[in-house]
Amino acid sequence: MIFLQSASSAYTPSTTGYTTPIGFYTVSNPSDLLYIVYDENPVFGYLYVTAPPGTSMTSTLTSTDANRQVIAYSSYPVTITVTPTVAISQQFRIVFQMTNGIFDFAANTCSYTAGGLTLATSPVYTPGRVDFYFASTLTTTTHTFTCNLKNPNYVASGAVNIMTMYFDANHVVERNTNVGSLSTVALTWGTTATANANLNIYLGWGIGVSGASTAYPMPFRVFKSPSTTEYTTIL
Repeated sequence: MIFLQSASSAYTPSTTGYTTPIGFYTVSNPSDLLYIVYDENPVFGYLYVTAPPGTSMTSTLTSTDANRQVIAYSSYPVTITVTPTVAISQQFRIVFQMTNGIFDFAANTCSYTAGGLTLATSPVYTPGRVDFYFASTLTTTTHTFTCNLKNPNYVASGAVNIMTMYFDANHVVERNTNVGSLSTVALTWGTTATANANLNIYLGWGIGVSGASTAYPMPFRVFKSPSTTEYTTIL
């Protein structure tokens, strides 16, 4: 059994910086106070406590795809803008991460399109996440990205966490969440203003009766009889 243990009692940091040492042990059973220690390193490492991430950064997520919410497994383009308020004076990264893992970024579709900076590498994709590594320092101007997002095949909602981080450390400098930016909805029969707007009715031989009958060439037309349940075909 392997476990880590702080060199002091339960620790709640009140300041940023390095904590007391973290010990690393291999033992027979850590739940037994009489366990046998096979190997140990009482100063295996340290925890570095940072300040909470800033929350003043702003972002937007927009799409012009009108059907993106009602098509199962749809993949559609979005534009994401990020405006940080804290500059980073070294190489850095901007991370997009889904709050709901059933949404995802389509691989190899994301790019940095505006803001005047240079990527150090191609975007790095992991499930529900994409990391943009930059070779330059972060400026507090608006930076624009494009990506294709992928929907699930059922009704769901989610958001995108956007973070600015150091290039090679998991230190979040600022973060912002696009609350409610992702959703899928059930396809309804219609709307409050137009009942049955999404409903098409066809006769048994494939002739539609819910659209304009003038779409069919003469002399074939479909006419509704006075009855609410009968249709008459006139040849």
